[in-house]
Amino acid sequence: MKKKVTAQDIANELGVSICTVNKALSGKPKVSEARRRQIQEKAREMGFVVDGVAQIMARNPITIGVVISVSGENMYFDGMRKGMEAEFARLEKYKITPAYYVVSDEQIAGDGERLLDWINDKNVEAVCFCPSNLTANGVLLETIIRRGIPLFLSGGGIEPPESAITTVSVDALLSGRMVADFFYCIHRQNVHAVMVTDSVNSITQRKKREAFRQRLAAYGVEDPVIVEYADDEAALERKLDELCGAKSRVNCLYVSTGNSLPVCRYLQEHNLSDRITLVGTDYYDALKPYIDTGVMKATLLQNQRQVGRRIVRGAYDYLIKTRTFGNEDWCAPKRLYIDPTFCFKSNFQND
Repeated sequence: MKKKVTAQDIANELGVSICTVNKALSGKPKVSEARRRQIQEKAREMGFVVDGVAQIMARNPITIGVVISVSGENMYFDGMRKGMEAEFARLEKYKITPAYYVVSDEQIAGDGERLLDWINDKNVEAVCFCPSNLTANGVLLETIIRRGIPLFLSGGGIEPPESAITTVSVDALLSGRMVADFFYCIHRQNVHAVMVTDSVNSITQRKKREAFRQRLAAYGVEDPVIVEYADDEAALERKLDELCGAKSRVNCLYVSTGNSLPVCRYLQEHNLSDRITLVGTDYYDALKPYIDTGVMKATLLQNQRQVGRRIVRGAYDYLIKTRTFGNEDWCAPKRLYIDPTFCFKSNFQND
């Protein structure tokens, strides 16, 4: 078995002290640039691995900031935050410390200076930004970019800024195709579908919509109806009255996270759950009764825990590797896509 390369091995090869090696690899001062480059090159040549670097850097705590903006119920971000907390717990041995900055959409206006003070006060070295809406959160995003701090972004609502190191999001194209496949498996050519989204302008929703349409078209199924409703349950109910009346052929509904609960209530109140196959998005406690009773046949989890874990890990990897080998020698992936997961009643039942 090949021996693991250590900082002492690098020091022996170059005839320098282990203290100099540690300083060079951890980005500490009092090492000339020429010597630092020489040690970094030797580390790469000898196959000095990231775990070894992490052990060196663990002596100096690193703070990774998490900026979360929430809108209304926090159903979307609960899973993401749990995933982040799990990854931070795993990295605790390396003295990686989280700092959370949570703000509601209503509080964002004028919040840029407070965010900047928080970044400086906590000595934040990278930011994981989880916006409820990138357009509405422009103030926070501009503050992070202006500060020049490494930015890691969750979600795919709009095109991320070029300065973002990595954006982690659910695979929206796969989501749309999976739901179309599910409907076709149940109804075959007799699919008459409606997709209820909360934002037709969102890039994520647009990708889901187009993939959903294209997959159904490939099966020879009629084009689905697409409707947009956000925070207006009364208007949504009127539209469902129109689309799902007694003479309607609609038998499939695919709904976004925010619309899942109101659509469940509507189908139950109008006794339509036997006629209409409903697929929701994500899971939160209020949906459980509707899944248990079969009103919602399935839900497509966007695996927010995994998104949370990956965004934190991305920030950690970036800080470790760029400090050790330099920005020009390591390139983080610009996009990471997480696969969605279909879940049914049995997935949520206790053993």
